Amino acid sequence: VSIRQVSSTRGATPDAKLARAQRLLDEGDVESAIRALDTLPDPARIVLAPWLASAERRVEVDRHVTAIRADALAGLAQVSRAAP
Repeated sequence: VSIRQVSSTRGATPDAKLARAQRLLDEGDVESAIRALDTLPDPARIVLAPWLASAERRVEVDRHVTAIRADALAGLAQVSRAAP
């Protein structure tokens, strides 16, 4: 059993880094959480590798969705300007 305080995000300990990553995830900032977890020691990053890979794919999907949304809105704006 391992107990870790999730409220303290100060410091450079693995627990503090995990707490920061959790706070960032709670705020919806997956990209910053990944960066926070990338600073963990190698053994921890190895354990987290499957999750980190999934999170990186999620960030990439979010970027594509944002681009598609922007293109769609730009297209709608052009259509509405061209309409009589």
